[in-house]
Amino acid sequence: MGAYQKFLEQKKQKEIEEQKAAVKEEVQEIKNVNEENKYKIVELNLNELDYYKNQPFKEYNQDEMNNLKESIERIGLQNAIVVRKKENNRYEVLSGNNRVRVFKELNKETIPARIVECDDDKAELIMIDSNIVQRNELSIMERAKAYKLKQELMKKVKLNKDEIFNKEEQELLIQTESQRTFFRYISLNNLIEEYQNMCDKKILSIEAGETLSTLPASVQKDMLSIIESKKITLPLIKKIKQSYQESENNNVQFDINKIEEILNNKKEKEEKRELEIKFNDEELNKYFKGLENSKEIKDYLIELVKKSKNIIE
Repeated sequence: MGAYQKFLEQKKQKEIEEQKAAVKEEVQEIKNVNEENKYKIVELNLNELDYYKNQPFKEYNQDEMNNLKESIERIGLQNAIVVRKKENNRYEVLSGNNRVRVFKELNKETIPARIVECDDDKAELIMIDSNIVQRNELSIMERAKAYKLKQELMKKVKLNKDEIFNKEEQELLIQTESQRTFFRYISLNNLIEEYQNMCDKKILSIEAGETLSTLPASVQKDMLSIIESKKITLPLIKKIKQSYQESENNNVQFDINKIEEILNNKKEKEEKRELEIKFNDEELNKYFKGLENSKEIKDYLIELVKKSKNIIE
């Protein structure tokens, strides 16, 4: 190859490299713009917004509305609402119904909003996750119903959380949705309504509710009819569940009589009260040196109590 041909080849190669660099720079600029627009907040007219229907989250009561209103008046809106565009230049609120209500009560004309593009299934999934991120105090059953809906939606649609949530919001979702917690809440949907209400009122713990949810509704109703709400404890539920499983394995009918039998056994044990006291090695050596076993220690303590109370047998 001659010097001139070599020069032309080098020039051509340089032009190709410059073109590649220009394309790469252009692609990066597009990425940067997309990244900026991803979480871009715009001001939307309140008259252009429609509330999301049939969501599992309750509207705030008057006290909660007053607290939100006071906060917005004092420090402004801290989290923009999330919407999707509909026909006729209207928007559907996926997260922020209560904030929109407050802005209307404050006679505002516009509200900060983040616009996302999505179909119906993805919109519902965004609605659930956004509310989980934004709302500080969801009731137990609100969260349980939301997780159940989310479980069904995740079978149909995949949501790229990078498109919707910033890093802080994604971390919050991860913290509140460990796999164990997720499925524990979902199980509460199998409780009868009365026990769901007890979960919301924190009379029934989530762990106890999860165990109780594995029993048929008929057994739950029988339990409700004979056991006072304050006495429904996890150990008692576990005993009833064990008895139910044994009856099922042995093809024996499990009915309200079985539950009453378990309750009566529990009462008998409560009446035969036993007290267990534990001493560490230092205490044993200091106070009970020379005594060989627990019976001798017990007898010794009884004698001390008799003397201190002047009990004569």
